[in-house]
Amino acid sequence: IQSNNAVGTAKRIDSFKSIMFSFIDNQGHHHQMAFIETDSRFFIFHAFSAQENEEEFAKFFSSIKINPVLTQKNPTSISLPVTSQAEKKEVGSKTKTPQNSKNIKKTDTALKVAGQGTGIGVGRGSGVGSGSGSGVGSGSDEKAPAAAPPSNNQPLKILSKTSPGYTDIARIYNIQGTVTLRVTFLADGTIGSVTPVSGLPLGLTNSAINAAKQMRFEPAKKDNVPYTVTRQVQYNYTLY
Repeated sequence: IQSNNAVGTAKRIDSFKSIMFSFIDNQGHHHQMAFIETDSRFFIFHAFSAQENEEEFAKFFSSIKINPVLTQKNPTSISLPVTSQAEKKEVGSKTKTPQNSKNIKKTDTALKVAGQGTGIGVGRGSGVGSGSGSGVGSGSDEKAPAAAPPSNNQPLKILSKTSPGYTDIARIYNIQGTVTLRVTFLADGTIGSVTPVSGLPLGLTNSAINAAKQMRFEPAKKDNVPYTVTRQVQYNYTLY
């Protein structure tokens, strides 16, 4: 909500005071979040979609019904999030930082790099002499060609790859899959542009991009001269 500068709208859901946020993240996913406060508890409902889907969102939030047992008065009520400077005077806010789960998610990386090879051919020669009487015969001999010098070409070589981490919300939603990136490996040994070919929602694509920018590598070389190449890099997100 904060990173997308979303502005809250006050409304009532199932007769309870709530604030609704709508926004589109930097990957184009559409989000709606409702923060509902009862006398005893604080509820968060979140819907998101790769495409705009206002009708389905509206159906979802209008269908919310909270069990009355969960609304009984309790002195530990949490205030709604503050959405503007003016509201800070009337509405308190508390922020709880989620603890990192011990169930760490592992990621795998895969890089497709074309290989190069060289071959050395060896030829054979033979000579045949001929003559008659006391004459002297003549012939020819072909020598094998010299071996080709070692290749001065070298493909791209990855030295280290940082594993991207799961975002808290992607872990909550059990998001799994593969992020494919197009990475430019510059001739000077640094990472250039990193753009997504296919991604995952809730921050996982950005996490993979940040990890790709930290890769260390030896540039590809031709005749011992480094040059820039672009390759696809994949990060697999799997929950165990």
